[in-house]
Parts: sequence; structure tokens; C-alpha cells
Amino acid sequence: MQILEKEIDFDFFDAEQMEKYEKEANIAQKELNSLDINKMKQSELINNVCNIIEKCFDNVFGEGTSKKLFEGKRNFRLCIK
Repeated sequence: MQILEKEIDFDFFDAEQMEKYEKEANIAQKELNSLDINKMKQSELINNVCNIIEKCFDNVFGEGTSKKLFEGKRNFRLCIK
């Protein structure tokens, strides 16, 4: 599959991989929902969202995946894309 024009090895038809994806996506969604965006500076919000998304990608697809995808950038738009 392709994410941000980079090839990622993932099989949506593999039960074990799908279970890992579902678990981590739920964790990320809960963490995103728990952010108190009204009490954060915009830079804090961007950093928190990027941390959550990067952790999710690394947990699902393997350590270092987020660095490969985002090329070390902390960009809100890239993370939510």
C-alpha cells in the first residue's frame, strides 16, 4: 500500500495485521479525542497530534515508519493526510 507516496508493506486481508491496525487506530483516536485543544498553543497541538500519529504508524507498521513517511517533519497537514 502507498502512504504519502511511499510504499508500506501491509496486508489488510491478514487477520493479525488487521487486528494490530484496529487496536492502534483505536488508541490513537482516544488520545486525539482527549486533547484539550482550547488550552494549547497551536504549536503544542501540532506536536501532540504528530506524536500520536507517529506512534500509531510505528506501532502498526514497525519502528521508523513515521520517519520514513514524514521525513522527520512535524507537519500537522502531513500527519492528518
